[in-house]
Amino acid sequence: MKQDLDAFTDTLAQSFLKNFDYHQLPEDQFTHKKYPKLLPMMKFHVKGYEIETYGHLFTMYTNGMKGMMQLFTLVFTPNKGKNVPFFLLDGMVMKKKQCVFVEFYDCTKNHLQCPSLQENHQKFASFPEYSEKPAWYISERTKDSLIKGGDDQKALLLMAQESVSAYAHACKDAGTDQANLIGLRVFQERMLKDGNPSSATLEKVLGKEEAAAFFRHHIMPCG
Repeated sequence: MKQDLDAFTDTLAQSFLKNFDYHQLPEDQFTHKKYPKLLPMMKFHVKGYEIETYGHLFTMYTNGMKGMMQLFTLVFTPNKGKNVPFFLLDGMVMKKKQCVFVEFYDCTKNHLQCPSLQENHQKFASFPEYSEKPAWYISERTKDSLIKGGDDQKALLLMAQESVSAYAHACKDAGTDQANLIGLRVFQERMLKDGNPSSATLEKVLGKEEAAAFFRHHIMPCG
């Protein structure tokens, strides 16, 4: 994939942020990381945003093996109590292998439906499925999630863009219930306890304790 996915990550973030009042968090020791330090095979670019009426957005772009592998991650955490699912968006390109994961996890109290997410799922449901290894979180995803691969890079990135737009629409129309934070915190703890796709990488880069703190306070802060 020749496209600059670092810039694409920012484009996805801004397409969501334009719908809200927000501020970008200042750079810190996590903004630019390399692993290993002396002869880095992986470089990370991290940004965070606090969003009024919604919560938190975390973005990370990873460049590995001198550009042969690129990853983008956006984590949308509704820690203001919005009646919308937690949203994890991942994309990966490694040589000829590419995929985009649109993962929704409904942690809300009343599990209200989001029509815009249902419509988005229908739009891209025919895309080729990406084969995953068994994991606990797969069964936790909502039916509106999309786990797709294939050779059509342009279509996969369009799916990522349209999914962010559909989620932004759902957020604008959603009410708020502070009881939703209970389920969100339970899910946060399970992500830490049972692991997630980024856990092993983060622990290598930061160490186990710092990786857990990074997840709690930067990736998925739940208030």
